[in-house]
Amino acid sequence: MTTLDRGLQAIAAEFRRADLADVVRQLFDLRAKGDVEAILKWFAPDFIYKMCGEWTRPPHVARQCDRETFAESLRLINVEFEELGSEIHELLIDGDRVAVHRTIRMRNRGAGAAVDLDEWDYFRFRERLVAEFAAYVDVAKLDGLEKPAALAPL
Repeated sequence: MTTLDRGLQAIAAEFRRADLADVVRQLFDLRAKGDVEAILKWFAPDFIYKMCGEWTRPPHVARQCDRETFAESLRLINVEFEELGSEIHELLIDGDRVAVHRTIRMRNRGAGAAVDLDEWDYFRFRERLVAEFAAYVDVAKLDGLEKPAALAPL
């Protein structure tokens, strides 16, 4: 392999990384808007979600599920909770895998309490589509979403 070939491969890899980073940011924007149908367009037909951590309190998501079950979980979460945006702290890309640490601002639609949650996400892509997704959420902060605004932690 020549120096030129290695240089071209490096450039192609950088374009792939930038493309995956853009897809992840788009998914987060769609999630904040509650646009589940648009999110589904980015999922591979054999997409799988793997819940990580302790999820015994709302919002409930199946421990492991396919794209349709995950989409229904998102719809149910959207009824009760509103995502007010997020800030990405770290975004690491290695081949077809993406790891993200972000803080999400969420509000309970009934109680009005807003809470900042840390979330660590893992994506595995295949042909620009999400084949696998896993999320690790700061579940202790989820408690603040269930309480009336006056009782929620600051």
